Amino acid sequence: MSPMTDPHSDTWTVAGRTFSSRLIVGTGKYADYAQNAAAAEAAGAEIVTVALRRVNLSDPSQPMLVDHVKPDRFTYLPNTAGCFTGEDAVRTLRLAREAGGWPAIWKRPAPPPSCPPPPRSVRVWASRTGSMCG
Repeated sequence: MSPMTDPHSDTWTVAGRTFSSRLIVGTGKYADYAQNAAAAEAAGAEIVTVALRRVNLSDPSQPMLVDHVKPDRFTYLPNTAGCFTGEDAVRTLRLAREAGGWPAIWKRPAPPPSCPPPPRSVRVWASRTGSMCG
């Protein structure tokens, strides 16, 4: 079998774990966890990102990601999406580390309060105030 047709010939290793897929699938934006798991499986991903602030981690009466996107099949890559302060991000990353995950740091700060959301609102704002940000 040639390297182009053998899916296991092109692997990569990080932190002692070897992967054959370079695709990392996010766990947000799906209708439910079952759909999320099906999409990750169909894509052949081995790593999924998880916004710890946006998933149920503690209420067993509600659906949980780990019941569908199985931790023994996927490596979870926790991230700080949903954190809007440095303190929240650090706390979230510490929780991820304690849970055995690999934190992927990214922070999406809230837009300044004087700036409306783009694009239509920016045009409206600018037409009323003469400025892109007030």
